[in-house]
Amino acid sequence: MILDGLAALVALTAAPFLLPWRQHVRWLVAAVALPDPVGLTFGAVPVTMGEVRVGQVARAVDLIAVEVSETCPPHPPRWYTLVDGAEANIAQARLDRWSAAGASLLLVTGTGEQATLHGPSHAVLGLRPWLPLDAPDGAGPRTGDARGDHPLDGDPGATAAATDRLPVRA
Repeated sequence: MILDGLAALVALTAAPFLLPWRQHVRWLVAAVALPDPVGLTFGAVPVTMGEVRVGQVARAVDLIAVEVSETCPPHPPRWYTLVDGAEANIAQARLDRWSAAGASLLLVTGTGEQATLHGPSHAVLGLRPWLPLDAPDGAGPRTGDARGDHPLDGDPGATAAATDRLPVRA
């Protein structure tokens, strides 16, 4: 009887990892959204997860701008930025591939400023939410930042092709 219960527990624990990627993402999002049924955690989990898709990806000299849209429930897209570094070319290739494929991804945000975008086999780390100048008080960019309505506005190194791909707000 104990062995049967143990086998059932192992099966329930391992089953979500055998699901196809999209169902796996949805299971993870739902699992974090539900309260702990046995009360083993102390308070709310400081992590939020959501199923998203990558829209546009644009690159400037020192920054990659990524448009991310939640799929369930649908929300207006948000922009994240990734500072150009040693792994930026690999990250941009992944983001471009996910955007072209319309892949379901898992966006994980914690209490800090950084977010992580997880795909079926890889992740892009170090994404930061981008806030326009008209964001609510205290949430806008730091003083002296030349950002406008889009992540690459005011960037002299942004190519015309990169900024033309960004949507224009009416």
